[in-house]
Amino acid sequence: AVSYYMILSEKTLSDENAKMVFTVPDTGVTYTEEIPVSKAVKHDDYYVFTCKVAAKEMTSAISAKLITSESELQLDDYTVQNYAKDILANPETYAKEQELVKKMLNYGAQAQLYFNYNTDKLANNTEYMTEQEKTVELYGFAGAPYILEGTEAGVTYYGTALSLETELMFKHYFIIDESVDAQSLEITCDYPVTLKKNGNFYELTISDIPAHKMGENSLKVALGGITLDYTIYSYGALAQNSGKEALWTVVSALAHFAGEATMYAYK
Repeated sequence: AVSYYMILSEKTLSDENAKMVFTVPDTGVTYTEEIPVSKAVKHDDYYVFTCKVAAKEMTSAISAKLITSESELQLDDYTVQNYAKDILANPETYAKEQELVKKMLNYGAQAQLYFNYNTDKLANNTEYMTEQEKTVELYGFAGAPYILEGTEAGVTYYGTALSLETELMFKHYFIIDESVDAQSLEITCDYPVTLKKNGNFYELTISDIPAHKMGENSLKVALGGITLDYTIYSYGALAQNSGKEALWTVVSALAHFAGEATMYAYK
């Protein structure tokens, strides 16, 4: 995501029609996100508006404008890559951030390649990275399976998908017998979770996962009497064994980014 910090006048703050409008190009279309000024997050003297960006959209130009009842303020287009370049161009000021940002850009580039999106403008196509730094080493995920424990009558674990949208999400799929009231099953997790019917399965989604937590057992979730311990490395083992090198590569890039984020978070 990209956050915009704005200083707003009292007139704008009291305008019930005032809003920030973000437009981001997506595959073949554009999508727009509107955030009322009343929903902005206050941070010191600033009001913060956050635009969600998928991993593949790090070079997509974000158009932002503040609209009030009387006027419009159009901001310069901006990309995640722009922000990254500002950091990479100042290695003395941002010494601790250098490797983290490079791993982030590699992740973005591999997401672009995997989804065949905007591949003529790869995120890591910058003079601040060497060709060696742009190369993603395939991660050896072997020996990193998930752990499934316990039982729950009428409930069976089926499999997991990883979402690479604006936030990292695990989607665990369960087969739940019709005799079971799925919504009455107790769910325990350290992160926000939802359980909903999706075709023949029930989809249990864990969302709002920070990059530096992707490999930790805090992602463990319990559905009734079943406990599932599943990390990015568990999904990586699945990708590695799938025979799809593009999938293995993008998950490797994410794992390297997550590892660097962990080291950065605890420095």
